Amino acid sequence: MTEISTVAFVGSGKVASVLSDLFFRNNIVISGISSRNTVKGNLLATSLNCGFFDDLSELKADLIIIAVTDDSVKSITDKFDSNQRIAYTAGSIDLEEINHPNCSVFYPLQTFTDGRKLQINDIPIFLESKNSGDLELLERFCINLNFNIEFFNSAQRKQYHLAAVFLNNFTNHLVYLAMDEIEKNNLKWSNLVPLLEETCFKLMNQDLFLAQTGPARRNDQSVTEEQKKMLSSYKLEIYESITKSIIETYKND
Repeated sequence: MTEISTVAFVGSGKVASVLSDLFFRNNIVISGISSRNTVKGNLLATSLNCGFFDDLSELKADLIIIAVTDDSVKSITDKFDSNQRIAYTAGSIDLEEINHPNCSVFYPLQTFTDGRKLQINDIPIFLESKNSGDLELLERFCINLNFNIEFFNSAQRKQYHLAAVFLNNFTNHLVYLAMDEIEKNNLKWSNLVPLLEETCFKLMNQDLFLAQTGPARRNDQSVTEEQKKMLSSYKLEIYESITKSIIETYKND
């Protein structure tokens, strides 16, 4: 069984950029990049000493990783020859919905930031495949690179992806809303940074159920009603929804 020694990428966004750079730094040959964004795609290809291809059919590699938006995965997988080994990085696409017979999942459970170089041990990889042979190849490929790997089916991966949305995407948005409230009232965000740092510490080191504080945790309606008067539109809706969730969570405590 041929080992994976060359990899090509479809996509030039954060996921493709981070993974291709990690592979490249660990002596995996990147044989090509294809992307709808030709500017970013060419820049990425140049950094990896490989070619950029407008035509997907020109990509040749032991493994082609499709790192594009979830909505684009199905249409792109259909464009590859059935003998080509491919894998996609999307968290919410069910593998059974993909027609390609040699398709696998290579899902990195991580958030990626432009200009930040993550290490391999920072990125758990979830593997799934339509056939056992490809799954074994991907497993050996990841082990050789020292990735932390897990084997999950699509339903399990979707649950992890949902949890990741709460953990990362929603948390980031809530912090943004807090910053927006401070800045629009001409206050100093720096005064909240120590609180943010301590919050992150508690998230990592305490029982989250026990760590909850605040007026909603105490069901202090006089405070929550006063704070709701300070908000409007979608911010008020978010405040009311999360307050209700906290109160419901601790109603029997």
